[in-house]
Amino acid sequence: MNKKTLILDCTIRDGGIVNDFNFTIDFVKKCVETLEKSGCDYCEVGYIHDKEFVMSYDNFWKNIDITELSRIIPKSKIKLSVMGDVGKFSSNLIPEKTSSVVVDLIRVAGPKEKLKEMIDLTGEISLKGYETSINLMFSSHYTDVDWQEVINIFNQSKFKPTFVYIADSFGNLKPNDIPKIVKYLKNIDNVKVGFHGHNHLQLAFANTLTAIEKNVDIVDSTIWGMGKGPGNLPTELLLGYYDYNLKYVNLFIENEMKDLRKKYEWGYLHKYLICGLHNASSRYGEFIMRDKSSSLNDVVKDITEKRLVDRKSYKKDISNVKITAIIPIKLKNERLVDKNIKLLGNKPLCHYIFETLLEVKKQYKNLEIFVYCSDEKFKKFLLPGIRFLQREKNLDQNSTNYTDIFSSFIKEVDSDLYLYTHATSPFIKPESISNAIKKVLVEGYDSSFSVLKKSVFYWLNETSNYNLKKIPRTQDMEPIFVETSGFYVYRKEVFEKTHSRIGETPFLYCIDDVEGIDIDEKGDFEIAQHIIEKG
Repeated sequence: MNKKTLILDCTIRDGGIVNDFNFTIDFVKKCVETLEKSGCDYCEVGYIHDKEFVMSYDNFWKNIDITELSRIIPKSKIKLSVMGDVGKFSSNLIPEKTSSVVVDLIRVAGPKEKLKEMIDLTGEISLKGYETSINLMFSSHYTDVDWQEVINIFNQSKFKPTFVYIADSFGNLKPNDIPKIVKYLKNIDNVKVGFHGHNHLQLAFANTLTAIEKNVDIVDSTIWGMGKGPGNLPTELLLGYYDYNLKYVNLFIENEMKDLRKKYEWGYLHKYLICGLHNASSRYGEFIMRDKSSSLNDVVKDITEKRLVDRKSYKKDISNVKITAIIPIKLKNERLVDKNIKLLGNKPLCHYIFETLLEVKKQYKNLEIFVYCSDEKFKKFLLPGIRFLQREKNLDQNSTNYTDIFSSFIKEVDSDLYLYTHATSPFIKPESISNAIKKVLVEGYDSSFSVLKKSVFYWLNETSNYNLKKIPRTQDMEPIFVETSGFYVYRKEVFEKTHSRIGETPFLYCIDDVEGIDIDEKGDFEIAQHIIEKG
């Protein structure tokens, strides 16, 4: 291997897509130490995002605070990097580079259409003292004209990043494609060229070797190939081929990654091969194959019917899908009298979920919203756009369960997709429900429901979820997901098959603690009232 070729391992950042960045601090520290001892030059430890793209339940490595990171990870010989998508973070998020800051390289990923924006952003970051990189996503879609345009834009720019990367986002590039692309990028003045491969066609290794032979300056890999979908070039394969010491990576795989491999899917699968062959996002394989009625040939058909430019992301026509929301309500409540119509702030409790669903309807025009209640007196509490469907009074008993109520409802209202929610969840956000619907309609899950993500100490009978002799920090614990009554989204066939609102391939949609509040008793209402008053 050309000793000038640098190796950047992005196990935490690219691999984090596999497990939702659920890495402990100890795991990341050991990964950094392993890569340093193995001779790698960079370790990429996650993503950065502006606050508007950050969810309260996100793991640290998905939304890194560079200042906090510098307190967590000790300074070492290996350089650390983080990545952000163009348009999702600004240079204001990046502190000035000082001796106490452990991050050395900031990488920006994006499409050719946003190249000038990426150049401006990396220029601002460079002035703060960092190395920078622009990763050209969807490189396999570029024509000769596109590459020439890229060269011209770079050479006419005042600022240039440290690195410009060929990012084979869809794993479609082949070894004979690499020399020409590298040659193009070598025509950019005063930048170094990098290659980031994906393994749809199992060619990440061959493509990387070719890139190294053509004198690229830096290449990417991940331990055990951990990465979205078909994964990446395995770091240990690259290191072993060029006679690096594999001792430390072997130990890390043995001691730290075996459980991850058992729990999460990545690596070669036929569905990703199909996506790679057709120069399409691996999301096609993921989304379509979650639908148990779909076949591999359905994936091929769906991809080949799309224009090349439309294969960058998975899109599905949902214009004719009927969506029905049901809000079961009874006026008599034992634990909290009249809770569904009790004034919370300046309006009845039920109006909060009504207004939320009406906001969702702005995005999903085919959404119909029903209150399912036995008492016609409730009609006076309806808002415009909310329909009333009267149910039998025998469904108002305390012994009545969800299955009884919904079985009765679907006899009267047919739909492709159902959304089951409650008036007692006043803080559920419209975007949470909209995104949960998207998970089912567009991304192929058969159901989605609201959960709270918790890293807590708990006991099940006499068994704890932690080692009593070695008490962990909560942030290092495996999280649990607590089901809430906020919302359930599911296909019609899920209930027909299982008589449940959760199917075989559900998406657990994390909401924050306030969204998760369910008003069942007086104390719950008082908490909600306090939140409303605080604004």
